[in-house]
Amino acid sequence: MQTDAEAQTPLQVVLQRKWFVLAFALSLAALAFAFLMSLPKTYTAEASVAIGTGHQQVLVGNSVMAAPQLDLDLLRTEMEGFYAPAITEAVVRQFGLTHNPEFCGHAESTVEANGPWWRRLLPSRDIPPCTDSVDKAARRLAGSLTFNNDSRSYIVRVGASARDPQLAAAIANAVAQHYVERQRSSGVADTQQADVWLTDYLEKLRRQTQDADAAVASYRRQHQLTPLRGETLVGQSLAELNTQLTVATSDLTQKRSQLQQLQAIAAGRGQLDATAPALASPLIQRLMEQQAVQAATLSELQTRYGRSHPLVKANAAQVFRIQQQVRAEVEKILASFKDEVAALQTRRAALAQSVGQLQAEAARQAQDAVRLQELQRDADADRQLYQSMLIRLKEIDAQQGLQQASARIVVAAQPPEFASFPRTKMMVVGTFLAALGVGALGAIGLSSVSRRFRSVDQLEAETGLPVLGLFPRPPRRAMPHDVVVDQPMSLESEALHAILIGLSRRGPGGRAPAKQVVMIASALPGEGKTSFALALGRSATSASLSVALLDCDMRRPSLTRLVAPRDQSNGGPGTDLADVQGVDAAVDGRSGLHIVPIASCVRNPHELLVPHGIERVLNFLRENYDVVIIDTPPVLAVPDALNLAPFADQILLLSCWRQTPRAALAAAVERLRRSAADVSGIVLTKVDLRQFARHEAASGYYATRYPDYSDRATLADT
Repeated sequence: MQTDAEAQTPLQVVLQRKWFVLAFALSLAALAFAFLMSLPKTYTAEASVAIGTGHQQVLVGNSVMAAPQLDLDLLRTEMEGFYAPAITEAVVRQFGLTHNPEFCGHAESTVEANGPWWRRLLPSRDIPPCTDSVDKAARRLAGSLTFNNDSRSYIVRVGASARDPQLAAAIANAVAQHYVERQRSSGVADTQQADVWLTDYLEKLRRQTQDADAAVASYRRQHQLTPLRGETLVGQSLAELNTQLTVATSDLTQKRSQLQQLQAIAAGRGQLDATAPALASPLIQRLMEQQAVQAATLSELQTRYGRSHPLVKANAAQVFRIQQQVRAEVEKILASFKDEVAALQTRRAALAQSVGQLQAEAARQAQDAVRLQELQRDADADRQLYQSMLIRLKEIDAQQGLQQASARIVVAAQPPEFASFPRTKMMVVGTFLAALGVGALGAIGLSSVSRRFRSVDQLEAETGLPVLGLFPRPPRRAMPHDVVVDQPMSLESEALHAILIGLSRRGPGGRAPAKQVVMIASALPGEGKTSFALALGRSATSASLSVALLDCDMRRPSLTRLVAPRDQSNGGPGTDLADVQGVDAAVDGRSGLHIVPIASCVRNPHELLVPHGIERVLNFLRENYDVVIIDTPPVLAVPDALNLAPFADQILLLSCWRQTPRAALAAAVERLRRSAADVSGIVLTKVDLRQFARHEAASGYYATRYPDYSDRATLADT
């Protein structure tokens, strides 16, 4: 089932009830204005205090004075000083607030002096003077103070509220001034205390530094860690012995290689040539030269005389003697090399032993050096701390002559011109806007739980029946059933013609029977059913259709009172009905519509269903008229409509726009369906076209644009 909120947007719902919402908002705004005007006025003055910008330091960097920067956490901590009871108590004593009615509990006199104008017209009352304790007045004063910071600067705004603007400004300036003085005195006391403490602490650090330096020197002497050109004696000796050991090892290796070569030559496994170490001897070199000369001579003689010649043998013997001399000389050099290799081995072993001893000594001294480094670091730390504290003491001594407060007043408070409370304009406007919002929400809430249909889509979705058209409420207090005759080209007349066209197309194949009976029904009384039936009959008559309108409301017949009867002596279709059970038809003098008052021939409404009763009348009318319209009583009031429904070809159920309860219309539809009646559709009656146009897109456009179209058509015809 579709709800009202689904059928209409919230904006449409609010626009429907705009006057109610506006009246609600204006009422609340007026009440708020009256209430605010009855409240006494309060004035608030503000003084601006800069925190952390007036403190001076010397010997910081390259500047003589510098301002330390505060973070927001430290700023919040500094702001807590404003809440000190000593400040509020000092302000109370300064201005004598213990006797001020506003701060001693008797606020009546202040309210009468600064309240609304009408209260000052009342006779004054004698209020006894009040006297209160300082701490109670200070607590009341603290309740009227505010301290704010925007988290983007180091400015604290000190606000004081009072009924007197001059007093408010004086209190704000006094609180700021007492805070600044408190910061200055606190800074001087802290500086003096720091000076005394640092003097004693520096003496302790000086003695501690001296003791640490003495411990380093004593440990260095005890463990022979005195540096010489950057190294200790053991380190230097170890480096020299390592160098000597390396040289000795290299010489030994070289001598061993030469010894092996000489041994090979002496054993005959090697060739004595120029690369042999034995050639370093001058004697061997001369013998080698002689051997070469004799070998050349021997080769020449052998070539000339052969091997058996005496000269050849003599030279060969000479070459052999020279070779023997060379071997003897090599044996001497080999013995010398063996002695040198032995000496080098002995020297290398001694050097290796000395290096090992020095390495052990160096390892022991390395462990001692670690401890020495610890002592040295402690001594350096004590010396650095001593120097930094000495510099800080000098800074404090220099600051004592330049000591200022860490806060200063930037802007002094001035007496305010306007009251801070109540802010009548802003509060009244805020109340009005809030009331508009509440009223709009209330309108939406009422619409969501509304018992009335407010849109065509909602009505069709809940009933399952189409809306065949509208029966508008005519303007200028005109009767709705007379507009069809008086203004045939009006929007109301066009709406009725549209309903007729819809009825003519509802049937098999899209067209209704040529002769049809249309029953007009409604759920409740007062929904314009009789006026609509009369207007529909007149509209059909103007369309050249013969129409008979049956007034079947036997309890409250009213059709004959709504029409001006026409003289039937002129003839007309109505004269044919005189033979139908004595029913006489009244002829509408303005349209020629025939009205048949069934109540004139039926004494009891229950006689409608007797044999040869209303059925015979309807059959006769169906044969003689194009359209027969039956005006019935309300469905939920009496069962007459349910009894007449089976005789109708089409049933139109009327619903008063925005008036008929949803439950009533649903109950009427359900009763008709249980009676096997086929309801053709629903017609909305008493429709205000201006409001309807704002909520229904298609129908609204037609309702708003049709007058312009009809006026243009009239001008074109003329």
